[in-house]
Amino acid sequence: MTARFGSVPGRRTRPIGRAALVPAVAGLLLATAGPAAADDFDPIALRVQAPALARADRPLSVTVTVTADPGSLTSADGPLRMRVKLAPRCGGSFAGTDGPVAIDRRLAPQPDATRAYRATASGDVTPSAAGDQSVCAFLEAEADQRQYAADVDTTVDVSQTCTSAAQKLERDRRALSTSRKQLKRVRKQAAHAKRRATKQRLQRRVRATRRTVLRRQRAVRRDEPAAARACPGVTL
Repeated sequence: MTARFGSVPGRRTRPIGRAALVPAVAGLLLATAGPAAADDFDPIALRVQAPALARADRPLSVTVTVTADPGSLTSADGPLRMRVKLAPRCGGSFAGTDGPVAIDRRLAPQPDATRAYRATASGDVTPSAAGDQSVCAFLEAEADQRQYAADVDTTVDVSQTCTSAAQKLERDRRALSTSRKQLKRVRKQAAHAKRRATKQRLQRRVRATRRTVLRRQRAVRRDEPAAARACPGVTL
């Protein structure tokens, strides 16, 4: 009898089924995935919140949340500060980044070596220019600017298109408000006029002012959807 490679003479060889392969493959995947999961672990993390779109002429709000495992911040020499700037490009540190300051304050409370840590810092900043701006967040020691964590991945689109559309809407709203006040005042004057000629003159002003109000209402109605399209998510 001629035996096949891997078989035993006199015994029937059973093929390995799919069910038998699953545990072996699963074990291989688990063994491979273990080190990768450990590499993703970060004992100190920053979570940055900022609007995706903003106007160039208005402050925008930035919030940074710090989380840290027990003992990960015990080597800090003195108080820790959260420092954030809005800049076209982030530098390697807070001092090395050119841009307006959004946050520069001590963490409150300061970390406790025996406990997991979580703190939040918030601030407002007016962009220095339109275009894509990075939120550059750094967790640093106050005394020597030693850096414990950084986040430079959050960007804000400071839109000139949104800024122009919002400014036009605001101008037309102000003009409409002024015309409505004028209409109210002229109507009151016409109602209290004693002389017939004066009353007729004021009534003509009432009609003219009413036409102005209607024209400016139409302008605001045109501006509102245009500004909403240019500024999604921005309060107008």
